[in-house]
Amino acid sequence: MTVTHLWFDGHIKDAELLPPNEHFHGEKRYLENDSYQKLLRCATLCSRSHFRVPEYDVPLAKRTVNGDASEVAIMRYCEMIRGDGQVDEFRKTMPKIGEIPFNSTNKYQLSIHPMSAKQNILVMKGAPEKILKLCSSYYYEGQTKNVSKKFEKDFQKAYETLGSYGERVLGFCDLEMSTTKYPPGYQFNMEDPNFPIKNLRFLGLIAMIDPPRPGVPEAVRVCQNAGIRVVMVTGDHPITARAIATQVHIIEENEQVTEIVVADPKCDPASDEIYGKGRLKATGAVVIHGEQLSTMSQKTLKTVVTNYHQIVFARTSPAQKLQIVEAFQSVGNVVGVTGDGVNDAPALRKADIGIAMGIAGTDVSKQAADMILLNDNFASIVTGVEEGRLIFDNLKKSIAYTLTSNIPVNKRLVMFSYMQIGAIQACAGFTTYFVLMMSNGWFPQDLINLSEQWDNKYIDDLEDSYGQQWSYESRKALESCCYGTFFFTIVVTQWADLFASKTRKNSLVMQGLENQVLNTSVIFTCFLATFVLNTPFVNEVLGVQGFRLEIGFLALPFAFAIGLYDEFRRFFIRNYPGGYIYKETFY
Repeated sequence: MTVTHLWFDGHIKDAELLPPNEHFHGEKRYLENDSYQKLLRCATLCSRSHFRVPEYDVPLAKRTVNGDASEVAIMRYCEMIRGDGQVDEFRKTMPKIGEIPFNSTNKYQLSIHPMSAKQNILVMKGAPEKILKLCSSYYYEGQTKNVSKKFEKDFQKAYETLGSYGERVLGFCDLEMSTTKYPPGYQFNMEDPNFPIKNLRFLGLIAMIDPPRPGVPEAVRVCQNAGIRVVMVTGDHPITARAIATQVHIIEENEQVTEIVVADPKCDPASDEIYGKGRLKATGAVVIHGEQLSTMSQKTLKTVVTNYHQIVFARTSPAQKLQIVEAFQSVGNVVGVTGDGVNDAPALRKADIGIAMGIAGTDVSKQAADMILLNDNFASIVTGVEEGRLIFDNLKKSIAYTLTSNIPVNKRLVMFSYMQIGAIQACAGFTTYFVLMMSNGWFPQDLINLSEQWDNKYIDDLEDSYGQQWSYESRKALESCCYGTFFFTIVVTQWADLFASKTRKNSLVMQGLENQVLNTSVIFTCFLATFVLNTPFVNEVLGVQGFRLEIGFLALPFAFAIGLYDEFRRFFIRNYPGGYIYKETFY
C-alpha cells in the first residue's frame, strides 16, 4: 500500500511517490505550505506503527515496519518527507500522553500529545465521513474556518473522486486544546473520555492505493468459471470498494450496479423488500453500505444474496460479516470466508470453510479457521479448491471403476436389470409425475429450465401453463406430491418385478405363488407406502405427500407390462434355447 494523493486547501494533490527499490531523491513540493505541515504533523503523531530497527542503508520501501497496512503506508510517506529517522525524532518532541485505538464501531483513532510546555494537542484519523462529522471547523490556507455547505460539498467531491480511483482514503483532524481546561499534567481518561472529541478542526485527506496482488483478478475469474461466487466484504468506502471490485472482476466492468448506500426516505428498511421493486433494482450487481445492512430485515438480506450475483458489502463491521455468512448459508450456499482479525473469529467459525491469513492473521483467527493461507494470497484458495476437486473427482472415478468391475454377474444381467425392467419402471415413474403436474396446470415443456425460479423462496407469484399464480409453499407441496407418486409407482412396479424375479426360466403360472412370506411382504409394502405418504412428520422428513387415488392407478398398466414382458421373455428362453433372446437376456 502506497500514499498516492493528498487533499488539503480544497485541492487534490499528487503525493511524492515512494520508490520501490531505491532511496527517494525527488522534490518535496509542499513543505512550505502550512496546511500541509499540519496534515503531516497529524499523520506522523496519530499512528501506532514504527520501524523495528534503523535500516537507513536499506531503501525505505524495503524497511521492516510494524503496524497495519494503512499506517505502514503513511509511516513510510512521513519518513520519506521528513528524512531518515526523523519520524521517531519528531515523535520524541511530542510524546504520546494517551490514545484510543481504532475500532470498527468508532471508525477513528486518536492520541493526545504535548504541543508545547503550556498546551496539549489532540490528533485524530479515521473514516473521512466520520471525521468530518466530528469537525466544526477546517484549516484552509493558514486560517481556521467554520465548516460550511460549500466545504462539505467540496469534501464529498474530493472523497468520491479519490474513491473512484480505487484508493483507500483516511481523514485527519486535530484540536489545539484549551490551556486552562487541559493544562500540562491533566489526567486524560481514555476509557471514559474527559476531553472533547467533537468540534475538531478538519485538516485534509490522505489517499493510498492498495493494488490487487498479481494473479488475484485471474483467480477470481477462475472461481467464477468453476461455479464459485466471490463476494467482497470490506471496511472501505462504497466508492473505493466498487472500484476495486471492478478491478478484480467481482463486479463486471459494464454491469449495471444497484447502490444501497444511503437511507431511502421512501423505503421502510424494516419491511421485507422485493427484488425488482423500490431500492432493490433488477440489476446483476449491488453495493451495500454497512449502515443500510444493519437496518435490513433478514428476509430482505436473503432476497439480496439470492438475486444479485455480484455483491459488495462496504463499510461493514466484523459482526456484520457473521450476519452475511449466515444469510448465504440460509439459502443453501456452502460458504468459505476469509479473515485475519480477532473480531473475524465468529464468522470464521460459522462458515463452512474458515480461511485465516498466515502472515497478517491473529492467533485467534487462525484457531477459528479450517484453513490458513501461509502467503496471505487469495489466489492460493483457488489452488486449494482445484486440488480438492481433483481428489473428489478421482474418488468418483475409483468408485465408478469398482462398481462396474464388481457388481454385474454378467453383461446380460445389467442389460436386463437396467435397460429393460429399469426402463419400464422409469417410464412409469415419470408418467405419473408429469400427469400429476399436468393435472395441476404445469405442462412438461413449461417445467424446462424452471428450477431456479421454482426453488426461490421469495417468488410467490410464479405462473403455470394456464396463467395461475403459485406461491413457494404451494409449489413445494405439489412437488412433494409428485415425489410421492413417483415413489408409489416404483413400489407398485417393483411388485411385478419381485414376482418376475421368482424364476429365471419357468412361467410364473407354473412356478406358483406359494411363498406366503413373500406374498405377505407385498401387502406389507402397500401399507408401509401408505404410511410413509400420509403420516404427518414422516412424510415431511422424507419430502413426500399423498395424492389422489386415480393417479396411483396409472402405475398398474406398467406393472402388468413388466409381468407380461417377462412372461414372453421366459417363453422364448424355454422354447428356443440358444436363440437370440436366450443369449441376450438369460442371466
